[in-house]
Amino acid sequence: MDRVLFVDGANKELRALRRGLRPLRDRWDMTFTTDVEQALGLVDEGGVDVVVCDDDLRATDGTTFLQTVRRHDPATLRVLLRRGSDAGTAMRAARVAHQVFSKPCDAETVHATVDRALRLRSMIDSAATRAFVTDLDSLPGAPVIHAELTEALSDPEVGLDVVAAIVGKDQSVAAKVMQLVNSAFFGLASPITSLERAAVYLGIDALRGLVLHVEVIRAFQAAADPSRARVIEEFSAHAFEVASVAEAIVGRGPAGGEAFTAGLLHDIGKLVLVIERFEQWAAVRAAARVSNTHILEHEREHLGVTHAEIGAALLGLWGLPFNIVEAVAFHHSPAEAARPDFSLAGAIHVADALTHEARGETPGRGGPALDHDYLRRTQVSSLLDDWRARQHHTTTSATRG
Repeated sequence: MDRVLFVDGANKELRALRRGLRPLRDRWDMTFTTDVEQALGLVDEGGVDVVVCDDDLRATDGTTFLQTVRRHDPATLRVLLRRGSDAGTAMRAARVAHQVFSKPCDAETVHATVDRALRLRSMIDSAATRAFVTDLDSLPGAPVIHAELTEALSDPEVGLDVVAAIVGKDQSVAAKVMQLVNSAFFGLASPITSLERAAVYLGIDALRGLVLHVEVIRAFQAAADPSRARVIEEFSAHAFEVASVAEAIVGRGPAGGEAFTAGLLHDIGKLVLVIERFEQWAAVRAAARVSNTHILEHEREHLGVTHAEIGAALLGLWGLPFNIVEAVAFHHSPAEAARPDFSLAGAIHVADALTHEARGETPGRGGPALDHDYLRRTQVSSLLDDWRARQHHTTTSATRG
């Protein structure tokens, strides 16, 4: 039974939440408290799967409390309920909480959110996925520059000069970021010549995603022999197409930056397979091409785990935001994310499918299938032709460049 800890500064709201969640007592072992020290003691004892925390606690604020929870037990899923719309505070909260919701927040929403988080963790922490990941020889550690950027961006007042200085610490990362920003994928009318300007043009979140992509590719290239270099290059090119289309679907701004990052990382599980299990992966890919079916089916049959699950597990180990891990996990099956709206996983699903489709890799020809039932249920089917046109424009612009 999953153990869920609720921490709130007001007994009245805590009692209301307890009443609303009473029907779940046979599924969750729930503890409710207003005492921060007691809550941390329970986390230290181990066995707490989820902490749902109010932002207005008696001894501190919720974001600071969840930062402490993360230090005590990084594996604990963290959900924050907060009031207000201050962008700086919201950004700080998003750095530490897996999910952030505005109050008032009813029991049904809390239930659905915690359920999603537990389902995702169950998927990427399954026996098959855990066994596969722990058996790998040379998984790269969490990218250093990306981690430092994330830490710096926990301060909503951080300046672009600080961001540029962090990226500039590693000259090879900085040079590659500048090369990519000025590449055909972004179609700039005039070149960008500084990291600060790159941050302004891309947005902080997209720049951070780009840094992460560069560090990831570099780590995998270091472990690869020359025969695999072309596959890594193909991965990188496809990742940029998907990232660009996903950002176009979602729109610019923080949400677009998140979509861009998820698009860059959606197939990272394939990179793991290329480096660590190249012969098995090549056999699986060949089987998919012969049968004209999507590779996911063959991965499950022959490896016991899919590249989506491997990628999500790796990003989870690195501490990436919940939404991005979820999008990577479910980019072939967004309905499994169990959200009522069109989610980030849905945007990556569409961008990936349309990018494969543009190369002639349609369902029955080795490409992934669009989940039209999901698109209808989330009321976005009417936008598909527009998104297809955006994909075509993105690809054409890059090719011309």
